[in-house]
Amino acid sequence: MVVAPEILQRATEVFGSLEHAQAWLEARLPVLDNRRPVDVLTEPGGPAELLDILGRIEHGVFS
Repeated sequence: MVVAPEILQRATEVFGSLEHAQAWLEARLPVLDNRRPVDVLTEPGGPAELLDILGRIEHGVFS
């Protein structure tokens, strides 16, 4: 899995471990219409969308 370093670093900070971050990146998420974050990365605006979702998760906002 090739992931932008800033996304992987941020996900690791939010989830507390590299393993949890990688699991999140591979999971199908309702907030992404059941797409995986790793697939959204290549879409226009995808990295910004993932950083926004990670920020909401970190602050306890239901996503």
